[in-house]
Order: sequence, then structure tokens, then C-alpha cells
Amino acid sequence: MSFSVNIYLLVPVLLFCFWRLSKVGCRPLGYPPGPPTLPIIGNLHQIPNRKRHIQFQKWAEEYGPIYSLILGTKVMIVLNSDQTVKDLVDKRGGIYSSRPDSYIGQDVLSGGYRILFMPDNEVWKIARKLVHRILGVTAARSYIPYQDLESKAMLFDLLKSPDDFVDHLRRYTASLTTQITFGSRTTSIEDDRFKEAFDIFDRSSEMIGSRTAALLDLLTALRRIPDFLMPIKKEGRKIHKRELSLFRGFYLAAKRGLDDGSAKPCVCVDLVKLQKEEGFSDTFASYLSGSLLQAGSETTASILIGFVQAMLIFPDVAKTAQGELDRVCGDRLPSLDDVPDLPYIHACMKESLRWMPGFMLGIPHATAQQDSYLGYYIPKGATVIINVCKAIHNDPARHPSPRQFNPMRYINDQQTSIEAANNPDPTKRDHYVFGAGRRRCQGMHIADRSLFLAISRLLWAFDFDRVVSSETGRAVIPDAGDVTESIMSIPSPFPVQIVPRNAKRAETMASAWSQASDLLDEHGQWKTVPDDLLWTMPESVLVLYGPYSCLKMMALCFFLSFTLLTALAASSPLSIPSYFQSDHLTRREVPVFQIQQELGALLSENSLILLPSNPLWLETTKRWNTMAPPDIKVVVQPANEVDIPKIVKYCNRNSINFLVVNRGHGLTKSLGAFKGMQIDMKQLRSMDISRDGKSAWFQGGAYAYEVIPFLWDRGYVASTCSNQCVGLTGPALGGGHGRYEGLYGLAGDNIIEMKVVLADGSTITVSDKSNKDFFWAMRGAGHNFGIVTNLKLRIYPAKIKTWHYHNYYWSQDKLERVFRELNKLQDDGKTPPLLGVVFEQIYIDPSINRDEAILWFTFAYAGPASEAERISHPFNAIDTIKDEMGDVPYPEIPLRQNTDLSNCISAPFSLASVMLQTWNITTERALYNHFMRNVALYPDLAVTARLYYEGYAHQGVQAVDSASTAYPHRDEYHIAFFATVVPEGSNLLGPAEKWAREARDMWYAGAPTRKPATYINYASGNAYESLKSIYGYESWRLTRLRKLKAKYDPNNRFRFYVPILSDLT
Repeated sequence: MSFSVNIYLLVPVLLFCFWRLSKVGCRPLGYPPGPPTLPIIGNLHQIPNRKRHIQFQKWAEEYGPIYSLILGTKVMIVLNSDQTVKDLVDKRGGIYSSRPDSYIGQDVLSGGYRILFMPDNEVWKIARKLVHRILGVTAARSYIPYQDLESKAMLFDLLKSPDDFVDHLRRYTASLTTQITFGSRTTSIEDDRFKEAFDIFDRSSEMIGSRTAALLDLLTALRRIPDFLMPIKKEGRKIHKRELSLFRGFYLAAKRGLDDGSAKPCVCVDLVKLQKEEGFSDTFASYLSGSLLQAGSETTASILIGFVQAMLIFPDVAKTAQGELDRVCGDRLPSLDDVPDLPYIHACMKESLRWMPGFMLGIPHATAQQDSYLGYYIPKGATVIINVCKAIHNDPARHPSPRQFNPMRYINDQQTSIEAANNPDPTKRDHYVFGAGRRRCQGMHIADRSLFLAISRLLWAFDFDRVVSSETGRAVIPDAGDVTESIMSIPSPFPVQIVPRNAKRAETMASAWSQASDLLDEHGQWKTVPDDLLWTMPESVLVLYGPYSCLKMMALCFFLSFTLLTALAASSPLSIPSYFQSDHLTRREVPVFQIQQELGALLSENSLILLPSNPLWLETTKRWNTMAPPDIKVVVQPANEVDIPKIVKYCNRNSINFLVVNRGHGLTKSLGAFKGMQIDMKQLRSMDISRDGKSAWFQGGAYAYEVIPFLWDRGYVASTCSNQCVGLTGPALGGGHGRYEGLYGLAGDNIIEMKVVLADGSTITVSDKSNKDFFWAMRGAGHNFGIVTNLKLRIYPAKIKTWHYHNYYWSQDKLERVFRELNKLQDDGKTPPLLGVVFEQIYIDPSINRDEAILWFTFAYAGPASEAERISHPFNAIDTIKDEMGDVPYPEIPLRQNTDLSNCISAPFSLASVMLQTWNITTERALYNHFMRNVALYPDLAVTARLYYEGYAHQGVQAVDSASTAYPHRDEYHIAFFATVVPEGSNLLGPAEKWAREARDMWYAGAPTRKPATYINYASGNAYESLKSIYGYESWRLTRLRKLKAKYDPNNRFRFYVPILSDLT
């Protein structure tokens, strides 16, 4: 009977699945028209391997200005007229400026950095802005001397070896691009960089345009196939490594040139300056500049090769053009000054761009959201193709006799490429080689000039004659339709006879190059910057260069300082305790570009200065608690420890507040009073084990999740914090509870030595033998005194190879039994030292019970299950909803206890914490009931509300003399806190704060003989937290700390993380 019921249930499910599957590959109603489809594959079978643009043209003739192709589960929209491109790509740029997924082109071949294929995200927007700034119209004019010299070199090369014309054209465009981009010439086709670059470009283009690449974009599951079974992936990754090495080599050479004064004006010079302002990485800059190299050289070279081919097929055009050149220029070389007098040459340039556009089908776009056009539905994520070559450039209505090379089409069109692209009338746009919308090429002004100089000088200097075949005795006419099959189409090799027009022209070419060569050194590079070659600068710092620059700078700084100080005076302070407001400096705002210029020059190579516009900004300034975040204006990432004193001294000279950040896990609202520079320790994370195996050195930026496996893989462990989301140093300065404290004490107890940068920028070494008072203060109150650049930590042999974890889920009726057993386990401070940690949470888990909060309990034991389960036996006797257990290596324990990186969330938390010796069971029941009442009152807070509990083995902690460090809470066995996220834009901050305060008060009411104690690393910054509860009730503790503060930080520079300088007690 049950079998029959199952069949009846299964049949409709299967029918539904078959119905859904039958729809795959079909064109949905409302989509633009297109060729008939087949189930599953759609139109995939109709797209040819070669000359796809011809098939796309046939479909355009049949289906009109817009049609669709169904490619399995994906859709491609093809635009076939200038009007559709204007209406969609130009006018709706916000929808049509993304890129489709290109697994081979973007992920495999470029590691996600290739600007050409990058989707419309924040990184691409930054890249687009940077390219616009460094390739603007002013920049285009500044590179004319490069273009003049390289075109003369090209003529001389052709004069010497005309049969190698393709190599000479490619060297011309490559050298132009390397100079404009990197400031160095490509002097020969045998240049190793030249050969490497074009080999990479050719192979990459072939791979990106392959059918396999298209298949991987359509069927993403195929990407999981191992590289050794998919040669295109294996080969692509090799090419990526070569390409990155090439691009980085170019870029870093430009950086070195800027440092030693040998750099020539180029894009990379501007990028280096912008890098210090915006803070992007060398890899990002390398790929950004490398993308310009590829786009600039290959596109222009393909156009010129096509132009030479056109002169063979249409010799009358060459004669007409040469006649115009002879009339205007005579026996002198044409120049850019002749543009107004050479309309036919200008028209030849435009016709070359139309006739052989390189990108036959353009570079695909993608829709960022759904859209409609002419009554058709266009889905989100659709690939959008601009059918450049056949449908637009070869539209007979737009260009009569389109396969004729006829410059007369443009004889009265004096627009530049960018002017034509901006023309509101799409019929007046000359070509689409440089793309459309927000994705169009930013360097088209440079390309226009390079093409005009090359075309005018080639026609002035040489005749291009057809080669007579030795086999047929007839002149060979190239086939214009025979092009390479890849992402960029270039004419297949063809023979041509290139000869000087006369002896006088040959002599002029040789003389022109001889004079130009005097500007170059023995390596063929510029000796000095030409007089008329201008430096381009970021717009934000243009004020520094030019007439009256000093006066402009003074005026600008005065205006910015006055404006910002006025705003500061008018702003109201945050609602935080008064002792966090102490301010002993007169502060002023320093313009960011001034910081970039002044501080950037002081720091070591690879140090970064990040601004809010940088794509790394959000990740760099991310914090666990965003309730009262610091107001970060600029982030500095030093690349070397010696940079830290320089940064501190610079900030002191300029009265800039600074805040040192390792992982951003500080909870306290005191950070909300900060406004200034974040010193991010991210690049300072080196680690090394001493020869004797008893200690290890860590730089101040080391991350906990890196330290633990680093040591474990080498056979060691150390006392570190339990949570992977934090750093090593920050928690240790506040004590540092962790899983090994039962054996070895707190993380801070295990510090042997530290190198610390003080508030005045000086550096000292502290240990129990050097600066002993300071060493005492740093372990428990270190955030108040200095910046730890490196520390030496005790390490221990990892004798225990596996840890056992056991997670329990209990219903609320088991609460009393659970806490009773916890007290038996931990109450007297005799918790087994191998019991690393006990965590517990009370929260609503909708997957278990929507109406009642559950108890989630987890413990980790340094040993096998056979030992651990003897300790956990009393808990095993309590009926669970479910439980989980296992034996794993120590580095995996955070994952099993939900303290791994996946829990590093960022949100505005309301919280309050306590430290206790024992759990009051009556209080815990009252807290549970209080929790449920608030859940009912504030369901939006209930989603994230938690009561958190932590318990550690304490033998190792109590074995250390309490007076030996500034950490005061060695008699407190437990930590507990309440936390909930306050939804953005809600009015729930008041209820959340009240809930947290009441929970704290209830915990302490349950321990009437204990004074409130606050673990500094969990301090919330609420006004009811006294300094004594944080730093200890013994009067000598705060007195000693304040004396040290007055000695080492008299100006209170370190005052934003639970500061001790206060008149309050």
C-alpha cells in the first residue's frame, strides 16, 4: 500500500521535472525573435565554429534590429542597428554596462583582474575612473612626441625590411603603448618582452574565442573538471602566471624609475601617484596598465594591417590619398598639424576603422537588471552583443556598397571618434570599434592620432603593390573575408610589395630617423624627456603643479581646514561616557592628497594609502560591531615595521589622530570618538619559530587563524584567543583567554618580549628584563601605551594530536540541570586543564523551535573521545534535541565550535558583558524568562539576540601571580554577555540597550558578594562600566597605570580603546 502511495507521489514530481526540462532551450514568450530552437540546447547547434559574424549578419537580415539566441539556460540579445545601440547601451548604461561571465578570459587567464571582462562592480568603477583620469584629452595631447618618434621608426624599419611589415606595424603600436603606459620603448621585434607579450595576447585571444571557453560559460558545472583533464584550464593558468609576471615587471620598473628619477611621463607614473592616494594593490595596477597595453597595441595594429590590405584591394584609394599628400606636404613628412588640410586621409582613417574593425562582434555586455525594448522582454543577466562588423558597419542603408573601401563616405565628417560617439544622432556615428556606452575605450583620442600619423606617413612614403604569383603569373588580391578566428579578428597573412615612392622620400625617412635617434641612448630609450612632453597628474593634485602653485596650495589648505573645523564645531558629540572625551591636542584636518604626497614619500615600497573610493576600503575598515564605529578618513597599510614610527611622527607633526587596527574586533563604543587615520597592520604578519623551538616571533599584524595552523603544521601550539576572527596581538594586550589557558595561562602571560612604538614615535623593547614596568602594563592594558610591531611568544610541543568536541542542543526545560552540571565541572576552579573551553548560547533557532529558545552547548577537549566523554558523562545523561561530536586536529576546532571565520560578521550590536565565578541557577532561569519576554516584545531583535557563556580551565591562569601583569581578573572563571543586532533604520536601539543593561544587572544581582568585573576585550563602552571593573579594584592598579601613562603618553595619543586617563573612579 505504501509503495503505491509513493508511486502516486513520485509520478507528478517526475512529470513536473520533465516539463521543466522540456522548457530549457526554448525561447520564452515576450523575448526578442530569433531562429527556431531545439530542446535543451536552444540555438547552440546553429552557431558555427568559424566566421560567426557572417551567420549573425544573416540573422540580423531576417529578424531585424534586435533578436535573441537561446543558449541552453542562457540568453543572448544581439543588437543590429545604430539606433538600438544608442537606445540601450548608450542611454541605459546603468543596465547594459556589465560583462557576462567569462570563466576562461577573466578567472583562468587573468585571476579576475582583466578590466576588459570585469563585471560592473565597484572594482571596475574604480578602474574606469582611473583610466579616465590618466587617458583624458589632455593626456592624449601630451604623448604626441612618442607618436611622432615611433612613426618615424616604423618608416625606417619598413625601408630596411618591407617584407616584415606586419612585425613593424605591431612593433609601432606596441612601442607606442609601452611608452604611453610604462615609459619605455619596444625597440625591436626581437625584444623578449615584445615577443612574450604578443605570444600571450595571441594565445589568450585564441582561447577566449574558443568553443570550449563558450561551453564553460554556459555549463558552469564543467568548471569543476580537474585541470589535468581540461587542457584549456591548465594552459590558461600557465599563461596567467606569465602575463602577471610580464605586467608586474613593467609596472614595478616604472615605480623604480619614479623613485630614482629616471621615469618618463607615462600612465604608470600617474598610477603610482594615484596608488598612494587610492590605495590599490600592485597587482591591480599591473593588470590595469597591462590591459591598456593589450588593448592599445592589438587594436591599432589590426586596423593598420587591414588598411594595408585595403590599399592592395583598392589601389585607386591609395593613389587619391597620395595625391592629396603630395599637394599638401610635398617632400616633407606629414604631421598632426596637417589634419585640417588632409580631409581624404582623415576619411581613410575612419573608413579603415569601419572596414576592418578588429572586434567583429564587439566585446559582449550583460544586463544588470531586466529591461524591455520595442515591446520585448530582456532578462537580467542576458549577454548583449553589438553586431559591429556585419550588421552595423556593413548595413547597406547606413553604408551603401559596404564592402567597398570608400573614404568618400566621411569626406565631410571632421568629427573625432569621441565626438562621433557622443553625437546624439546615432546615424552620425562613424564606427563602433571603441565600443559603446560606459564600456567604450577611454583612449580613443590617442588611437585617432596614432592611426592618422601612421596612415598619412605610410601613404606619403610608400607604394603598396600587389605581388605577382609565380604559379599563375597573376597579381595576388587578398581575400578581405579571410581573418583569424579569435576574440579579435586580424587579416590572415597576405603578400604585399612595399617600395619607397621615390629616392627623395627614402632619403627623408632615413634622415628623419637619424635626427630622432639623437634623442635616444645606446639602448634605444629616451635620454631625456622631450621639451613638449607634458606630465599628466591626477586631477586632485593638479593644483600642486603650474603657476602660483604655492599660493594655490595655501589657499586650498586654508579653505579646507576652515570648512572642516567649522563643521566639527557644529557637530554634536556621541553619546558615550565622559571619560572617553578627553582631548589634549588641538586638531586640524589635513587634506588627503597632502597626506598622500607627504607621508607616501616617507614609507617603504608596497606601503598603501587607501581612500574611501578604493575597492579595498570596505573590507579594510570592516568591524565586528558597527554600533559606534570610528570615523576613518584614510587608511595606511605599512609594508615594513620601520614605517610605523614614521607614521606616528607624521601624525604627531600634523595633529592627526591615529588608530591601530589588526582585525577590527573591538566592541567598545569608545572607538566612536575617533576621527582620523587608521593604521592597518594587515601587511605585517610574518612568523618565525626560534631555533630552540621554545618560542616564536610574530609581527604585530598576525591573524589568529594563521598563527594556529602555522604552529600546528610545525608541531607546536601556543596560548592564543579562541576566535579565528581576531588577531594575535590585540586580545593578548587585554589578557587573551583561549583554549590552552588551562595548561599554559593567558596569551598575554606567554609574551616573552615585545617591540613597541611609543606615542612620540620612538621604539623600545620591553620584557621582564627591559622596561619592566612598561612590560607589566602592556599585558592587560597595552592598548593605552603603544603599537606592538612584533612580539616573542612561548610555544609548546603539540603532544596531543587530536581534540574531541561535543555539541549539545537542549530544550529550555533542561536549563537547571545543565547549569548545575556546569557548576560542578567549573565552580571550584578545578576544571580539567585539558578541557579547553565550554561555550553556550541561548537563542531562538527556528529550525528547532520557533516559540522557545534552545540551549546550545559545546566543549572542546585536548585529547581523544575516550577521555573527553568521561568528563562529559553527566551532560550525556541529559536528553538532547540532537548532538554532534568528533575528533579533529586542533586547527579545526574553531569550525566545530562556531568560532571560525564564517562568524566574522559586521553589524551594529547592543551588548553588555560580565565576569563571574559561578552560575546562579535561579538567575539563569530568570534570564531565560526575561529573554523570552523581550523576544515577544521585539521580534526584530529576537532574530539575532543571544545570551553567550564562556568557561575555561583556569589552572594555568591562576598559576601566574596576579600582580605580575596588569590583567586583574584571574579569579573570575566565567565570561557571559548579551548581544543583539539593531536593524538599520529601526527605532529599536533604546529597547536593545535596555535589554542588554537589564541582562547585565540580573547576572550581577545573582552574585551579590562579587563586584562587577569586565573583561577588557569584551568592554562595551557603556557608561555603567567603571574603569575599576575593567582594570581592577586594587587602588594601586589604576594609580600605577596612570603614572606610566603620564610618562609614556603624556598627550594621551592612545585614548580610543577603553582609555585609562580619567578623573572618574
